[in-house]
Amino acid sequence: MGELAQSSVLLSLEELHKGKRLAEKVIQLAADLRKLEEEVSDLVLDILARFQPVASDLRYTKSALEISYGYYRLGRYALDITQAIENFGDQTACDHSRVDGMAKITIVMIEGSTQAFLNLDDALAKRVAAMDDQVDNLYREAMNSLSALTGAEPKCLLSEALVLKYLERIADHTSLIADSVFYIVHGKHITSN
Repeated sequence: MGELAQSSVLLSLEELHKGKRLAEKVIQLAADLRKLEEEVSDLVLDILARFQPVASDLRYTKSALEISYGYYRLGRYALDITQAIENFGDQTACDHSRVDGMAKITIVMIEGSTQAFLNLDDALAKRVAAMDDQVDNLYREAMNSLSALTGAEPKCLLSEALVLKYLERIADHTSLIADSVFYIVHGKHITSN
């Protein structure tokens, strides 16, 4: 699911830069993520009903449910990015530097959260969660900067604002995935340290 979520985000950003129509691919990835999220949900219910897990097994099961939902949300936000881009038309001539900066961090967060889950790496999970502050700061700076711009192409500014918001939300959900990994390992959330 982590790889599918990352691919959906990368494809949506490729549409922004190259003007390619990739919505169908992103729609399919979002649908695949939704289906997988539903499968995980069904498996979790089956595990709870049949095996009545306790302690660390229950933490893992609960967290797997939250993580699968988080990856599904990443796919949905990637779809939202694609739709925002398509609503405003070709933006290959727009300045994407703010989006690029935030996207780089967000993609690293997605990769990191996936690796943290696969390896139950609590230190990596903490680093991923901490990166959300960087994204939040970039988002605030970008919004302040965008509101002060005059004479720029309105469609560029509007689509950039939407894409930045969706990337900020992707980072939030990725941080929650990392927090779920930390919870699996320690039985408490990162913020409770």
